[in-house]
Amino acid sequence: MIPALLCNLSHIHDFVTFILQQNKGTFLFKGPWFFGMDFLLISDPMNVHYVLSKNFPNYAKGPEFREIFEPLGDGIFNSDSDSWSIQRRIFHSLLVKNKRFDLAVEITLRQKILNGLFPLLENVSQVDMQDVFQRFTFDNMCRLVLGFDPNSLSIEFPEIAYQKAFDDIEEIIIYRHALPASIWKLQRWLQIGNEKKFKKSWKIFDDFLEQCIIRKREQVGQSRKDQMEGEGFDLLTYFLAEDNDFAKVAAESGILTKSNKFLRDMAFNLFVAGRHHRCWSCLALLACRNSPICRAKDFGRDQSKFRSKNK
Repeated sequence: MIPALLCNLSHIHDFVTFILQQNKGTFLFKGPWFFGMDFLLISDPMNVHYVLSKNFPNYAKGPEFREIFEPLGDGIFNSDSDSWSIQRRIFHSLLVKNKRFDLAVEITLRQKILNGLFPLLENVSQVDMQDVFQRFTFDNMCRLVLGFDPNSLSIEFPEIAYQKAFDDIEEIIIYRHALPASIWKLQRWLQIGNEKKFKKSWKIFDDFLEQCIIRKREQVGQSRKDQMEGEGFDLLTYFLAEDNDFAKVAAESGILTKSNKFLRDMAFNLFVAGRHHRCWSCLALLACRNSPICRAKDFGRDQSKFRSKNK
């Protein structure tokens, strides 16, 4: 299986899709026996629903998963059984039943499009769209989760250390999935290669989260009500406030919701969940295509092409 996989790396997604189709949606990938890299791949919607939703408690992630995803801590993506169930209730009450969160999302997106995306289109002729989308989503997640806008999406395209650190963490976690555990664990022990970079990036992003939590504690203590409405709403403020529905759910579960550890893990997991959400990129793309700026530029290019053809 390994030779076939290596030969098809250039179109890996098509190759995996073909393999799954040939095996009716379920395939056991057998890696080298001495590395213990066997994977069970499933794609049938009913099976996926059964594993991830209907009978989720029977499919624990286990210690190997938690070790690969170390930075997620005890957050919802790294949790099993009761811990996962409790956090799911908490996030459901926060994200699904909270109208202030919906309003905050609407205000945040509108401001970022008007103050970040459109000025960029006015002043830059060529951009890397992937970079634009990543900066767009990172700014939005910072604003919604931490109540802080780093303004990475600007004309200057600034290089922000904690943004790059988060990207590095995600990339190296993928490497951990692809490499045998014995290899990346040896790199971690010797502090060489990607694992050395991983440790440094992890510390940078953790320091950033810690500073945001400390600053938010001070702000909530001073003007809680003002920050809980409209554009002042963010999830970290909501978690720290005492008079909300979330506090009631958390009190029943016995989770120390105001501890720095819980807030840090919560924020990191929400960043992972929202950073690469397709709806952010789709919204940014639609805003770009429908903006008067882009239409004017497209019209100008069309005119120049028409003139060149008629010369």
